[in-house]
Amino acid sequence: MKSTFPGWYAKTPEDLRALWDCAIIVPDTNILLHLIRHSANVRAQLTAVFERKKEALWIPYQVGAEFQRRRLDVQQQALDAYDRLAEDLKGCVNQARNKLNQYRAHPMIEVERELATLDGYFVEFEKRMADARSKHPTEELAASFDKVTELFSGRVGTKPTEERLAAIRKEGEERYVKKIPPGFEDAKKGVEAGDR
Repeated sequence: MKSTFPGWYAKTPEDLRALWDCAIIVPDTNILLHLIRHSANVRAQLTAVFERKKEALWIPYQVGAEFQRRRLDVQQQALDAYDRLAEDLKGCVNQARNKLNQYRAHPMIEVERELATLDGYFVEFEKRMADARSKHPTEELAASFDKVTELFSGRVGTKPTEERLAAIRKEGEERYVKKIPPGFEDAKKGVEAGDR
């Protein structure tokens, strides 16, 4: 039984070493995007793993294409987050102000004091967002992109032919209809976003 279902049995340290020694590591697009999306700590940890296993790295052409297509959007979303968060919080503060104003006749709630506290918090939040924006790690993120380019140099699969893409699409359509993983739930996302 163990030989039929080896994945269900614990591996010895020697088995695990042997697996790591011959493994091919194939990160998906989101893992690559983590190198330009996350904090410096996460980027450093992931880069260190990739550096240690550099010779085992490989990605399909589609992963590389999706990474290239999405990386600028990810970078722009990070830049937009400062203003978007301030705008979202402003809406929440305005809602809270409206709610508080409904209690002006309340015997214990000091509406003016609470409104001033809300305003003070919002002003401080805007300052923190402005400070964060001024420290945005644009150069570090560019260096992370350069690192991805270096790590996967010569480690990207070839672009599929149109005939191969047609066969993949046909197989995908059949899997979607029959709900066979991987990727059948990606039918909701559209062809470009889905696993192939």
